[in-house]
Amino acid sequence: MSVPLGGGGPEREDAPLRCPLLATLERRSKHRGLRTSSTYSVRQAVEDWLASGLPGRAERTRRCYQSATAPLLEHIGSKPLRELTAGDVRSGLEAAAG
Repeated sequence: MSVPLGGGGPEREDAPLRCPLLATLERRSKHRGLRTSSTYSVRQAVEDWLASGLPGRAERTRRCYQSATAPLLEHIGSKPLRELTAGDVRSGLEAAAG
């Protein structure tokens, strides 16, 4: 079964993940110099998003997002962002759910 992920048709399990967070980071990387190297991890991307990708959001909102993403990052945080797939996210969510 494939699951649509934020912007189009269904994603294959092994397809690179395209989601609003990744699109935002890619757009900002062109303007603000975010790292997009092959070693740039999912954890680094989420930390950058939490630090500068939520303009106008309250600090409480950032903390809530940080808490909400922490269990998933335990499972996929070290993965290079460029290699992240929908299957990785699904597996990470299943593992985080216990």
